[in-house]
Amino acid sequence: MENSALINSKYIWLFILLIPTTLFSQNWYLNDENQKGDVFSSTVGAPHHSGKSSATPTNSLTFIFENAKKGDTVYIDCGNYPEISADGTILIQKPEGIKIIFYSDVVLSKKEIPTNVKATAEEFYILNDKPVSREEYLKAKSKL
Repeated sequence: MENSALINSKYIWLFILLIPTTLFSQNWYLNDENQKGDVFSSTVGAPHHSGKSSATPTNSLTFIFENAKKGDTVYIDCGNYPEISADGTILIQKPEGIKIIFYSDVVLSKKEIPTNVKATAEEFYILNDKPVSREEYLKAKSKL
């Protein structure tokens, strides 16, 4: 009886070790001190917020990058952030395997998304309430 319990516990540990990290991924929310144009956050960002829910967005991309893990997703609402330039370039080192989702053409400084900067495969834009690639977004914008 003890041997079968020992074998079962080995299988349980093996299963736990093999569970994909995406099952444990975290969503992060970034918002500045203004709610104008926001869709991801239900309140303004603050340094004392955890950034782990839309009700508690942080205002620091640095904080998120220091705490996010591979497989996590960062939702960036409309606003101005010291770690992101006016043209939408992230100015700090992004951890590997982190997805970034910007909102529409109101990205960051409320300017149009620059056409001369390519997004990585992990960065998405929202168009008609759906995530799309940068190319799809720009193609749709050019038809307006």
